[in-house]
Amino acid sequence: MPAIAPTYSHGNNAADGTVVGAGKPIYIGDGTTSNPCMVVVCKVGTAIVALQGNGGAIDSTGNPPSDEWVDCSNGGYSLVPGQTLAKFLPLTLPFWRTYIVQNTGANVVSYVPGLRSTTGDFGPANRIPITGTQSFA
Repeated sequence: MPAIAPTYSHGNNAADGTVVGAGKPIYIGDGTTSNPCMVVVCKVGTAIVALQGNGGAIDSTGNPPSDEWVDCSNGGYSLVPGQTLAKFLPLTLPFWRTYIVQNTGANVVSYVPGLRSTTGDFGPANRIPITGTQSFA
């Protein structure tokens, strides 16, 4: 099976993980057999990072409603240098992102490693905007 690249919300050519603000949204709606997880890594510094979900219908540009992001982490998780956190994401909210609430010299990376399909195949999560259904290899 070929390697599956993670889909990033912060870091690795997604949103800047060194500043306060929203990460890039990730679509997990094609994962149908198990809830995927979001992995958050604080490489240096300290940060408070929230997990936000969105269940709104995509607009004509393929994006979820910008005013319907819900904090699903009770204000966020406090992270210290070298700490890694993984949280399962319920498929009932198809769009997820990380939001850096506070940053004190931190470099945060967050990503969804992949999705499991009904056939058991493992594929990448989809990047926003949504342009079609995800293809599992």
